[in-house]
Amino acid sequence: WTFANMNLHFADNHDQARFLSTVADLEQMVPQTALLTMIEGVGAIYYGSEQGFNTGGKDGRGAYAAMFDHNFQWDNAVGDNFNMTHWLYLKIAKLMAARRKIDAGLTYGTDLLDPQNNIFAFKRGANAFVAINGSNSQKSATFNIGAGNFINMMDGVAVQGPYANVTLDKWGVGVWIKDGDATLEPMVISASPGHSANFGGSEIILTFDQNMDPTTTLAAVSITPSPGGTWSLIGNVLKCTGFTLNSGWQYVIRVERTAKTAAGKAMYGGFVTKFWGSYSSPVINADIVSFYYKGGNSAKVKGNWKVTGGANGTYTAIYDATWNGGLESNM
Repeated sequence: WTFANMNLHFADNHDQARFLSTVADLEQMVPQTALLTMIEGVGAIYYGSEQGFNTGGKDGRGAYAAMFDHNFQWDNAVGDNFNMTHWLYLKIAKLMAARRKIDAGLTYGTDLLDPQNNIFAFKRGANAFVAINGSNSQKSATFNIGAGNFINMMDGVAVQGPYANVTLDKWGVGVWIKDGDATLEPMVISASPGHSANFGGSEIILTFDQNMDPTTTLAAVSITPSPGGTWSLIGNVLKCTGFTLNSGWQYVIRVERTAKTAAGKAMYGGFVTKFWGSYSSPVINADIVSFYYKGGNSAKVKGNWKVTGGANGTYTAIYDATWNGGLESNM
């Protein structure tokens, strides 16, 4: 610990089964992350942990599941997982926003306090107090946090020192800052359509956790490729209408970090999500059947359907009661 500020702390890495494969409740990633990122040293969050990946095994299977949609994925890591509205991502993002409030206190050592009633607590400098509930039920405890008024960055509730009673929900975390401002950077907390969804609706809606400034927010939002339409903002709800989507196209929505709250606080890192324009499949027109799909495997027929010719996406097949090809035929 001579150079404790340089030590790297992690719960997951490339050689081990993921932490969440060993516990029943995915929410345990929150106190784990708080501990490893707020004690002295460098906290590391391994990719996928913020999306609740719980893949097990030490042979690479558990550690290496792709974040993007890829054949090398399994269990709850399937699909595109760059989801900034995932409930666990949002909890950890808020936790990191609260951590930034510790500010200069992170340059001090970690002053451990005696654990009380399953709550682990410590000070970072004179003005920051962190408490972590290590149990799956609500807990309360009293700590000597120092004189002054301390405000919890996670919920805005204040306690008065030097001896303060704190209450945390199961696996809960509190980050109290002396005379602190509990206003955190704004985040997008929900998106419709959902991340990587097929969508054919008439409204695209992003919801923030705070009321936003129309000028900066409308200037910061975009969709690529542009489907047209008009963005509007009422309070914390950003909405796009009047657009035209192409079936099977991928659209990326971005909100740049220049978007600000009504009170003038800018986003920390911006926001990105994506979706696919919807399509109907198969489409049947007389004896022509059209299949539409977004990449991946070929369309196939089997059993009494017999492919008789074709190439490059257009094929001819007949139904023959005497034919039983058995294996599927690629189209």
